[in-house]
Amino acid sequence: MIVSPPTCRLAVALLILTVASRIPCCLAASAVVDLVTGAVLPKVDGEISEWQSLPPSLHLGPENQVAGKQRATDSADFSATVWARFTDEGFVVAGRVIDDALHLANSPDELIASDHPEVWLAFPPPAFPPIGFANQFGEVALETPEACTDNEDTNLSEPAACRAWHADQVRRRALLSRLFVRQYGIGAAGIHEYYAAVASNLFPDAAPCCPHSRSSVVPGAEGYTFEVLIGREDFPATGTWPLATARVLIDIADNDTGSNAQEKFFSSRQDRKFGDPGTFDAVTLPDPLAPDTRPPVAARLLHGDGGAIGSVFYYPGSAALEQLFALQNLGVGYQYEPSSPSPSIVKLRIASAPGELEEVVRFGDIAVYTVPTEVSYAGTARSLMAFRGDHLLSSYAQGISSAVRAAVPAAHGALALVVYDGPASLLGAGMCGVCRLLRYELVSIAGDGAFKLECADRIMDQSPVEDVSGAMNLFIDGIELSWAADLSEVTLKGSVTSYAESDKPAQVFTATHRWDAGSGTCVAVEPAPAGS
Repeated sequence: MIVSPPTCRLAVALLILTVASRIPCCLAASAVVDLVTGAVLPKVDGEISEWQSLPPSLHLGPENQVAGKQRATDSADFSATVWARFTDEGFVVAGRVIDDALHLANSPDELIASDHPEVWLAFPPPAFPPIGFANQFGEVALETPEACTDNEDTNLSEPAACRAWHADQVRRRALLSRLFVRQYGIGAAGIHEYYAAVASNLFPDAAPCCPHSRSSVVPGAEGYTFEVLIGREDFPATGTWPLATARVLIDIADNDTGSNAQEKFFSSRQDRKFGDPGTFDAVTLPDPLAPDTRPPVAARLLHGDGGAIGSVFYYPGSAALEQLFALQNLGVGYQYEPSSPSPSIVKLRIASAPGELEEVVRFGDIAVYTVPTEVSYAGTARSLMAFRGDHLLSSYAQGISSAVRAAVPAAHGALALVVYDGPASLLGAGMCGVCRLLRYELVSIAGDGAFKLECADRIMDQSPVEDVSGAMNLFIDGIELSWAADLSEVTLKGSVTSYAESDKPAQVFTATHRWDAGSGTCVAVEPAPAGS
């Protein structure tokens, strides 16, 4: 039976919505599960007899043609019955196509023009930050080309160059948006993704497609049958967690003469627009995809529970969340005219092993982890998080570009040494902005998981120091940081050199803090040199 276009438009969405909710979908299982009966389906082999007892998701006929100069004449010229299901392994589509003149592709290069089905999947993207740039003074939004000449926050000397840059960012964002939409061409030679692949030059870390998918196309006397499993690992990226909704489009190309151009094109949506998820059918996944870590932090980082990172996305293919990607306008020192990409993509590693948070120290029944919690124009900040099992006890902000250099259990709980070693200005701006700054914080973690800053010190390379006369004739050089294995002592070390008498031997200095476990305090053993 050929259905009318309005029914065709809703068939995929309504059937998946109603049928898929009848049984739960276990994400850990490896079998492809029929969501109607719970029976395990045979392998993807193009033999569709097991599908024919199930309600179809979609019927297509001549009235569903959306493109092509030639018109389909009747159901013998072209008609199709399609079944589609979200399963434990991914998205399964099977179909029977009636076609009186069959021209299947012999190679991937021939696929687009030949007889073949296509499946589109789109997931909700993150919100992109405004078009703009950043320098040491902060971020400047340039959301329209007109802002290049009418902006209170900046005084651009090259408005024409700014407008050209703005146009480049619009094009860049259009390509980056493709990371959240994938177009799967199904042929006898396999599955080929066409739409998102063009963004790979901008984002080399994009999950490849389609090593975890499989398909089969079997020609017959009246046309062909096909089956395809789009594996979860080959799904597009998304900016929402948990992933509960998707948009789906199913197209079929028909080639009757064997020409090297598409002749006729049929779709589940009469109003389809190429690559526009707004013209796909909205569906609800039978079981939301919610990749996470152990202990869980995805709700905090992605859902906004306790403060989300921002414009973040991930690939939902695995149940174990390992890394996130943030869209951010990164700052560049002295960038007074826009030149850097808007946005850049920042890779955030949250796991040291699949699904396992990066552990810092463990004592008793408490484990402490380091997790990225903020991305700004100035860089990425991480936080220490103390968990008892899956329960978050407390957290401590490490600061931008700081790292945990050491952590050890102690009598009271644990100690952690957080270190920043980088330019004095995060963007290298200022009189000595690129001078090396070395800063540490000794942090204690109590038996209940509470964090406390015990002591801290900092010193900057090339910073001036007073001589015995009080004049700033000396400077610090060659700074180093060392600590005892049990973190009972932390020492800053460096040399003091004279500007005027640089040929004389440098004077070595040390500045040490000692942790007193008995009193729970840090004591300065030696004061740092004046001016440090």
